Amino acid sequence: MRHIVLSLILISAFFFTKADDIVTSIERDSIITVVQPQKLSSRIARAETTSVIEEKNEDDVATPQPAGGYRILAFSDNNPRTARTEAKKREQLIAEQLPQYHTYIIYDSPYWRLKVGDFKTHDAAEQAATEIKHLFPQYSREIRVIKDRINPR
Repeated sequence: MRHIVLSLILISAFFFTKADDIVTSIERDSIITVVQPQKLSSRIARAETTSVIEEKNEDDVATPQPAGGYRILAFSDNNPRTARTEAKKREQLIAEQLPQYHTYIIYDSPYWRLKVGDFKTHDAAEQAATEIKHLFPQYSREIRVIKDRINPR
C-alpha cells in the first residue's frame, strides 16, 4: 500500500513540476542526481507516516514475517507426469507420522519440491532430517537440510 501511495505522489509531482526541476543532471559514470522540491519531500514523509499508522491499525496483531532459517528438502523432481503426485504422496506420509512439522509443496517451474519444517538452527533441522530418514529409509538419499525463508512460530 505504501508503495502505491509513494508512486502516486511521485507521478503527480512529475506532472505538476518541470522535469528540469526534478532531474538536474545525469553524469557520465551512470550516477543519476535527483533533486526534489521541498513540497514533494514533505508529501512523501507524510505518506510514509500515514501508511505505517494505517498498517498498524489494520492488524492489531503483528503478522510474523518470513525470516532466514532452515528447512528439510524431502523431495525435488521435474518429471511433469509424476512429480506433483509424488510430492503430495510424500507430504501426506510425513504429515501423518510427524504432525509437529509443517510441510510445504512448492512448484517452481519446472520443479515440484516438498519442504518440511521451519527451523531456526541448522542443528535442529539436522535432528529432524535424521528422524525423517529413520522413519522413511527409502527416501533417505534425497533428504537434506537447506537454507530457506521460514515462517517464525
